[in-house]
Amino acid sequence: MRTKTRPAGFRATLKEIEDVLDLAFNRFPAYLLVRALAPLRISPDALTAASFLLTCGSVVFLVRDLPGPSALFIYLKVIFDCSDGQMARFTKRATRFGVFWDELADISGQFLIFGGIGLVLMRGGFDWLIVLGLAASLFFMGADITLYQNFRTLYLRTFAGKAAPPPRARKAVFAAIDGLNALRETTLRIIPLPDINAYADTARLPAEKRDILRSVFQRRFRPMVYLFSLVAGTSHLFAIALLILLGRLDWIFPLFIVWYNALLAALIAIQIANAAAFERRYMKNAGP
Repeated sequence: MRTKTRPAGFRATLKEIEDVLDLAFNRFPAYLLVRALAPLRISPDALTAASFLLTCGSVVFLVRDLPGPSALFIYLKVIFDCSDGQMARFTKRATRFGVFWDELADISGQFLIFGGIGLVLMRGGFDWLIVLGLAASLFFMGADITLYQNFRTLYLRTFAGKAAPPPRARKAVFAAIDGLNALRETTLRIIPLPDINAYADTARLPAEKRDILRSVFQRRFRPMVYLFSLVAGTSHLFAIALLILLGRLDWIFPLFIVWYNALLAALIAIQIANAAAFERRYMKNAGP
């Protein structure tokens, strides 16, 4: 007699650390979508494609002066963007191509959205200042997201005591994403984080003290990961959707170029002080 496998619960479909806004607004609706579509054997890659099509739809509505549907499609795009990873974890069907396709769809979607914003803002005529402003906004959006992802990756890697993953054998289709990952590795420590594993090895800490140090590290820096998630992709997309609804797309320049980076700079300053205080208190002596 064959027993039925119980479907994975909501928490089993989550990442080890979730972005604050994703967890508050997106992950549970995405989980309900996954539960509804899993029996139909919908692949995670198909959900990524749906997310990209929703991005295209939001841009079409935007340039046709339909702000409500455009903002709604951006939100639905975020839900489907969450659901592809959750479907992969729910069905245990994660693939390297899926990661590549998800990244490609996200990056392409960002360019499409900013292109649509540019068309709306330049209806009265071409303006190089708008082009430069959108380029700067897009650049800083990508930089902010990357810095957050780097910090989360370094935190998880440090807490788990894992080294950097070995380079993969490169195939042509993955060359771009391999290059992007290599660039991320070189910029991983821009936001400082104490290397508790190297310290524990150098100080020859016994297992009990290593565990205490790791526990203190988690309590001290896990909240910082959540704070840094406020400059992640979801907050930027929510901001764009709100500006579309308000009819103030020109506000994207001070918001993305000034406000988000001021927030990021403040968080980095807090983290520098936090890391220095942690090292003084717990890593200058033989143990915590």
